[in-house]
Amino acid sequence: MANSATMKYYRFILPLFLSSFVLFTCTEEDVISPPVCLLTHYAENYSRIDKGSIIDYTYVLTYDERGRVIDKTYYERYTNYQQKAYHDTVIYEGNRVASIARKLFYDDAKPLILWEFEYTDQYEIVWLTNIPAAGLPPIRKEVVWRDDKGKIVRIESTYGREDYHPFSIASSYIDYTYDNGNLIQKDMHSFQIVDGDTVTTGRQREEWTEHSTVKNPFKGLPFIDLRDQALSDYIPTQYFRNTESSRFPNRIDTVSWQRTYRMNEFGYPKKYLYDCN
Repeated sequence: MANSATMKYYRFILPLFLSSFVLFTCTEEDVISPPVCLLTHYAENYSRIDKGSIIDYTYVLTYDERGRVIDKTYYERYTNYQQKAYHDTVIYEGNRVASIARKLFYDDAKPLILWEFEYTDQYEIVWLTNIPAAGLPPIRKEVVWRDDKGKIVRIESTYGREDYHPFSIASSYIDYTYDNGNLIQKDMHSFQIVDGDTVTTGRQREEWTEHSTVKNPFKGLPFIDLRDQALSDYIPTQYFRNTESSRFPNRIDTVSWQRTYRMNEFGYPKKYLYDCN
C-alpha cells in the first residue's frame, strides 16, 4: 500500500498530466468556427419560345483579402455566343461602402451608373447617377433607415431633377418587415408631382411567406440590385407580389412562386458555386 507522500504525489501529478494531454491534443480545427462559403458564381436563364433560343446570365463575384466583395462581372450568353456585358466595382472607406460603379466592357472609361453613399448617425443616403441614354431619370436619391440590428426598415426615394423636367420628379417609400431575421413583407407606395400636386401612381406589396433552413448566400452583399435577396438570413421559398397602378385602377396584378433547394455540406444551396474555407 502506498504511503501518504506517494499518494500526495499522484494527487498532484495526475491533474497536471491530464491538463497537459488536453492542451497538446486540442488543435485549432477543434475550436474554430465552421467554414464560411463565399458565393463566387450565380446564374439565371430563360428561353424565348418564339425564337427557340436560350439566354443565360452569369454573375461572377471577386473578393479582397478581407473577404469583402469588390467586383461583380456580368456575362450574357445567347445560345452559343457569350460576352461580358458590364461589371460593378465596389469602393470601401473603412468597413462601409463608399461607392459602386457600373461600367460597360466596351466603354470602361466612364460609369454607366454610379451609386455614392453618405452616412449619418440615423440613416444613410445613396445617390444614384446614370447616363440619360439608360432611359431613367438622371438623379435618384435614397434615404435608407435601419433598425438597431442593421436591418433596412424604410427606404425613401426621390427621382429626377427640377431643372431636368418638371414631370420627372417622382418619389416613393418602401417599408420592410422581418420575422426571426428574415424579410417577410415589403410595402411600396409611389407618387408623382403633377401640376404641383402629389398624385399616387402605384402600390405594391411583396410577401415572403416561407423560408428554408438553407443559408442565404446573398446575405450582406452590397449590390443595390441584390438588396431584397440579401436581407434575409435564410433563403425564401415562397413569394407573392400584388401590384396596383393608377393607370389601371381596377386591376391587381399578382405574381407568385415556390422553390426548393438542395444543400451542400456547409448548408448552402447547391444551385450556386462557392469558395468554402
